[in-house]
Amino acid sequence: MGQKSSQAKDKVKQEYLKIINSKKKDYYKKNEEILNSSDFKVISQQNWKDYMQQEIELIKDKYSRSSWPLDILSLVNQWNTVKDYKWRSNVLWYDYLQSYKVNTAQDPTPVTTISVSQVTSQYTNSFEAQSLIEFLHGHFQNPNEHFIAAMIGRFNSSFLQEYCLENNELKGNVQTVPKVYSEKMCEDIKGFVMLTLQAMIHYYGGVVAKTIEEKPGEMYDLMLEEVFTNSLQQSLLKVFHLANKDKCDLYEENLEKYSGLTCNDLGIHRYFQLDVEHNKPSKVQGNFGNAIYIEGILNQPRNFKAYGKAVDKLRELENQFSPLKKLGVVIQTSRVLCECVDEYWKDDTTVSKDDLVISADQILSIFLYIVIKAKIPDLSGHVQMICEFGRKIIQNGSMGYYVTTLEACVEQVETMSPELLMKIKEYSLKGY
Repeated sequence: MGQKSSQAKDKVKQEYLKIINSKKKDYYKKNEEILNSSDFKVISQQNWKDYMQQEIELIKDKYSRSSWPLDILSLVNQWNTVKDYKWRSNVLWYDYLQSYKVNTAQDPTPVTTISVSQVTSQYTNSFEAQSLIEFLHGHFQNPNEHFIAAMIGRFNSSFLQEYCLENNELKGNVQTVPKVYSEKMCEDIKGFVMLTLQAMIHYYGGVVAKTIEEKPGEMYDLMLEEVFTNSLQQSLLKVFHLANKDKCDLYEENLEKYSGLTCNDLGIHRYFQLDVEHNKPSKVQGNFGNAIYIEGILNQPRNFKAYGKAVDKLRELENQFSPLKKLGVVIQTSRVLCECVDEYWKDDTTVSKDDLVISADQILSIFLYIVIKAKIPDLSGHVQMICEFGRKIIQNGSMGYYVTTLEACVEQVETMSPELLMKIKEYSLKGY
C-alpha cells in the first residue's frame, strides 16, 4: 500500500515538473530577444564592471570638480562580483513567476484585522512584490552584497565629505557662495541618479533594460528615492536657505507677524471658513500686530483647529527626505483639506454638494491659511527640492498645480502686508 502511494506521489511530481519545464520553455521563447541581451547570456560577472568603468570615464570630465566619480570608480575596481549573482539572477526568476501568476478574484478586505508581530529579515527580496520596480526596491537594502546599493552609499559619503563638515554644517566655501554651490550640488545628485540608471542596465541586463525603456519615469523615481537620505536632504535645505537668505528671513518674520490671520482675512468664502461656527454671525474689526483686520462677517466662537488635519499633513514635509515623498505630502494635503470641509458640513443639509466646489482662487487662499498655521521652517527649500528633482511630467501635470500653489503661498508670505491682504481678499472672492 505504502509503495503504491509513493509511486503515485512520484508520478504527480513528474507531471508537475513537465508542466513547469514546458512553461519555462514558453517563457524563454517568448522573451528570447530580451534574455539574450541580459547579463546571464552575454555579460559575464566581470564584464558588467567593465561597462561601469566605461560609464564613469564618460562622466569624469563633466563632473571634474567633484570627487564622487573617482570614489565610485574606486568602488567598482575593488568590488567582488561573485556576491551579486543572487540579486541579478533573482530578477529573471521574478519576471518568470510574474508571467505565470494566476489572476484570481480578490475577496473584500475584512473589517476585522489580525495583529501580529512584524518579522524582519536580514535580506529583503520578496517574490510577492506587485511589480518589478517594487521588487527591485528590496535589493537596495543590502549594500554589502549589492553593487548599486554600495554605490549609492559611497556617493552619499563622498557628497557629504565634499560639502559638509563632520557636524553636518556646510563648509566655509559653500557658505561663501551658496548660490553657486546649490546649483553644483543639485547637478551632482542628478548626474549620479542618471549614472545609477545606466548601472541598472549593465548590472541586471535585458529584463530591467526593457523596463527602463518602457517606464523610464518610474525607474527614475525609484533611483531618486534610493539615492536621497536625510543627511543629503539637510545639506540641500541649508544651502537653499543661504542662497535665498533675505527671502527666508522675511518669510520667518511674517509667519510670526501674521500667525493670527483668519480664513475671513484671507478672503476665503464663508462655505470654507472652517475657523468659525457658521450659524453665529457677528461683525468684528480689530488690530493684529502691525496689521489691521479686514472688516467682515466673523463668527463666534472660533474653532482654532480649522483645517487642523491639513496643517498636520503639510508638516509631514519635514519628516520626508525624498523629493517624491514630499510631493506626495503636498498632494495628500489637498485631499485632506477637502475632507476637513466635508467634516465641517456633514450635519448641515442646507449646503449642497455644488456649493462645496473649491475654485482655483479659493484653493490658493486656503493653502495660504494652511501654510501660515503650519509654520514650516524653510518651506521654500522643500518646494525647491520637489521642483529641482521632480520629473517634467510631474511638474507640469495636475500634481505640479499644487506645488505651484504652494510656491505662490510662500511668495505671498514673504511679501505679506495689509495692502496685500486686501488684494488677496478681493481676488479670492471674485465670482462670489
